[in-house]
Amino acid sequence: MRTVLDAIDAANARVRDALSVGRMDAVPDLMAEVEELEKQRALLLREMTRPPVAEVPFSPGPSLRVKVISTLRLVQRPLAARFVTQIARARFDYVIDTSALASMRRDELRSYRAYAENPHGAQSKTQLVVPALSFDRYTPVRGVLALSDWDMSRRLIGPASPRVDVMLATQTLTRLVLDNPQAPWAPAVDKLVVTIGRSLMPFIGRAASPTMREVDAAVIAELEAIEPEDREERAAATARARAQLTGEQQLFGVAALGAVGRRVS
Repeated sequence: MRTVLDAIDAANARVRDALSVGRMDAVPDLMAEVEELEKQRALLLREMTRPPVAEVPFSPGPSLRVKVISTLRLVQRPLAARFVTQIARARFDYVIDTSALASMRRDELRSYRAYAENPHGAQSKTQLVVPALSFDRYTPVRGVLALSDWDMSRRLIGPASPRVDVMLATQTLTRLVLDNPQAPWAPAVDKLVVTIGRSLMPFIGRAASPTMREVDAAVIAELEAIEPEDREERAAATARARAQLTGEQQLFGVAALGAVGRRVS
């Protein structure tokens, strides 16, 4: 600022000198110089008097683990990671990086083992993200996520289980929209439900999109046809698992995530 003020004083002095000696031809250029310097002074004054901008603290948002748990808690069914990400985005506006899920699952297993080996020194997690397990071999089902505090029968996957679980999750989402039609997230969840609804038998090939109530009725009809047998298969598999498997195997499966050794670094 001091430099600009000095330049303004010098330019005004040159104007006075030109006027005193009668050099009127030089006055317009000298006045233009003064005007330009005055603009610079005004800009500097605005910068100096501008109130400081309040810094907004950066928040990274919920962790990947929290996003997945929140979504699974909502629907209460084991689901493929792709479907989990769609629900998370529609209901919570969460973006889930599916490429990081395998690493998260390994971390969950390490956490479980650390607590099992040293319950007084390691922090326990009340809920873990675990893989759903096949109903016959009890191995992790690729890409299907569940929660550790669910009953094992819900975490086992039989032949019809993927469809049953998608239908039950869809039923939850449908009724969520029907009960909260004005919620800010309702349009996004509605759109997701309609997309699923188009795969239901009554709406295949139909031009008009199904309504929420039509989807709900179609889901109920399909569940009546496929859920009873699925429930029986899961229950029988659960009884066998509880007799044969260790606690860790019941959560993470037989030969669970073999790349993770017993020793936790």
